[in-house]
Amino acid sequence: MRFLSFLFLLFSSLLASAQITVDRTKHNYGTLSGDAVRYTDFVFTNNGEEEAFILSVKTSSRTIVYSLERKFIAAGENTRVRFLVNPTEEGKFSESAEIFVSSAPKPITVKLTGEIKKWKN
Repeated sequence: MRFLSFLFLLFSSLLASAQITVDRTKHNYGTLSGDAVRYTDFVFTNNGEEEAFILSVKTSSRTIVYSLERKFIAAGENTRVRFLVNPTEEGKFSESAEIFVSSAPKPITVKLTGEIKKWKN
């Protein structure tokens, strides 16, 4: 009986970690010039039966800025996290961000890549 209880708890914890999903984990901006669109939205969906929260976002560089549509995600709802790149120099870039959510022990990592050409400050 203890073994069955252990399996139930293990399976329940695996389901809880998949409560929040993201539409993708990578975005390539391609080649950016001075007038290019420098932002992208990632859609986070709560597939669980309980409310969840975006706890924090940590970026790998100060050249990446983010904004949250909202931190609270009701069951069956979604929210957007927008990332904006503010490069300081020309060339290729590869940055990442970790999004910490209340329903998972590990963050969701997204990667942002691209190349800056003919940049105006």
